[in-house]
Amino acid sequence: MEQEIVEGFRLSPQQRHLWRAQAAGSAAAFRVQALVRLTGAVDATRLVAAAEQLVEQNEVLRTVFGTLPGVALPVQVIAESLPPRYEHQSGDRAAAEALLAAWSGRAFDLEAGPLFDLALVRESDELSWLAVSLPAMCCDAAGLEALLEQLLSTYGGAPAPAPAESDEDDEGPLQYADLSEWQDELLESEESKEQIEAWRARGASGRPTFDLGFLTRPVA
Repeated sequence: MEQEIVEGFRLSPQQRHLWRAQAAGSAAAFRVQALVRLTGAVDATRLVAAAEQLVEQNEVLRTVFGTLPGVALPVQVIAESLPPRYEHQSGDRAAAEALLAAWSGRAFDLEAGPLFDLALVRESDELSWLAVSLPAMCCDAAGLEALLEQLLSTYGGAPAPAPAESDEDDEGPLQYADLSEWQDELLESEESKEQIEAWRARGASGRPTFDLGFLTRPVA
């Protein structure tokens, strides 16, 4: 049987740490989640379209992790398409919180996806709850808040930000795989060795927690 060829980008330093931590514990625990209070009527079809556009614009939301024979760590593989997993139900804040809790016990399929869970919980015509969950391998708390702002701006019909002036070699916005490659190259440089050793000498401060709390956003 012909073996499938896996091509991708190296993990970032943060992803390597998370991957090893997941291997030692429960993979389901390593995720970022948010619950957003939406005021005003919400068009579910429009929300899904905005989420799909968000995935198209941000490679990290359609990045899976492919394994290579004989290699302990996977590589980041950017899929052409990886739609979010969407749910729509009626309920109040407690129902939305229960949904997030249920998601917390369900491990992501990091090799095949989907890796972006999204749910609209409608409490009334003028009040809804947006639940979002992503694996920590793809996003941290600050990144999730930025993605939510982008999602709601897209839903509201805000125009995409104009690209900054650049030379002809510019291939578009910086994506996470580009950043992780730059981080790996930086850490491998001779100039970084002393700084790395100094940080290691200080010791670890414990595993960070990811908690956005509850955000309130009006929708158009």
